[in-house]
Amino acid sequence: MKKIYPVGLLALFLSFAPQALCQNALPLIQRIQAIMTRPEFAHSSFGIEFYSLDRQQVLFEFNSGKLMVPGSTTKLLTEGTLLQLLGGDYRFHTRVYRTGPIKKNGTLEGDIVLVASGDPNLSGRIQSDDTLAYENMDHSYGGPDSKGLGDPLKVIRDLAQQIANKGIKEVQTESW
Repeated sequence: MKKIYPVGLLALFLSFAPQALCQNALPLIQRIQAIMTRPEFAHSSFGIEFYSLDRQQVLFEFNSGKLMVPGSTTKLLTEGTLLQLLGGDYRFHTRVYRTGPIKKNGTLEGDIVLVASGDPNLSGRIQSDDTLAYENMDHSYGGPDSKGLGDPLKVIRDLAQQIANKGIKEVQTESW
């Protein structure tokens, strides 16, 4: 029986280390291509650029010069900035005002004014249990494979109920 020395074990380990430590030995371009050619992305367009700040050079690009509408990942910069500036507990609010008096019969003589502040919940993704609905498939909202996201008017119905709770039953506005 041959004796294996610690240096020999180290050399043996190092010879297999790249395969052992790397989950996917495919080159980056092949891994990206495998994602882009998946059936669910058949009608998608991709534009990718990886840029090294250390090396100050492009490491990988695909359609990087093609003009496109920014994708969902662009929102990460905005969301990260907002989280940093406003904090995770910040909530947007849509305020509701009236421009005239409310008669005893519940008729508002004036207008109802909604003042939005960027409230993302007007998207209709709030479910009846007040959780936010989403699908775990990028950009499938309302598509042929969509499972549906509940009542798209729920937020508007909730605003209308809040107005009704203030005693407004009818709105009589001046004709334009």
